[in-house]
Amino acid sequence: MTDSAVRIENLLLLSPFVFLFLLTSLMPDLPVSVLFFDVNIILSPVEATAVLIILVLIPFLFHYILRKTNNGNVFILHFHVILSFLLIAFMPIAYYNVPLVPKGWVKAQFPLAVLDKWESTMHIVTIIWITYLVLQSLFIGYCIYLFIERKWEG
Repeated sequence: MTDSAVRIENLLLLSPFVFLFLLTSLMPDLPVSVLFFDVNIILSPVEATAVLIILVLIPFLFHYILRKTNNGNVFILHFHVILSFLLIAFMPIAYYNVPLVPKGWVKAQFPLAVLDKWESTMHIVTIIWITYLVLQSLFIGYCIYLFIERKWEG
């Protein structure tokens, strides 16, 4: 790898803080709602950032190891970092479009117009989360493949 690609993985460590900044500036009083296997998990912005730090730390360590061993395709590494950063930055923007749904909306006799927008926005956020997790899984699989290939070569 060249020296120009050495520090791009630092964007991975910066991305959760960009998430926190965008989230708190766009919607300071609202929690983050994560739809996970049809279970709605409510997190504060700080808790969501802590989860993202944990999710970003593992790929960052793989980037660090690949840089130290001078291994990996520069395009794949750049693509992974930039796409991860963009997905994390798009999450607060998608959450910003979530409308406020009044308490007791589940017991309403007629569907609320706000509920349709809430559901569609939550589906978009869920797709972003799934894309992010799939991207990280593919990158970790790529790193493991490189480590195994390097081990077999000697």
